[in-house]
Amino acid sequence: MNTLTPKEALNKAFLKVKPTVEEINNFKAALKLLRFRISVNESEEYNKNIVRDFFKEIAFSNYNVNTSERIDLSIAELGRNLVIFEVKKERKHTSFPLPLERGS
Repeated sequence: MNTLTPKEALNKAFLKVKPTVEEINNFKAALKLLRFRISVNESEEYNKNIVRDFFKEIAFSNYNVNTSERIDLSIAELGRNLVIFEVKKERKHTSFPLPLERGS
């Protein structure tokens, strides 16, 4: 199976965005905090809230980052979900989608 790399999957317009050193450092700090706070011993709900806080901190403070109807977590603007996430407790799941194949 041929899977897309992040560079291939990303809209080409986003490749032109150059983050500042400060933005990169803020992202690194937020990512370290996320990794520290996530706990395999906690519930999906607990960890989902930590992921929500991470997204709000790194770049999405002007968006609604929260649950939406039956969606575990979404980044929304003006009531429209722009990005959706399915959150699972760390264990083997068959409910995860397969990687995106080229040409799909």
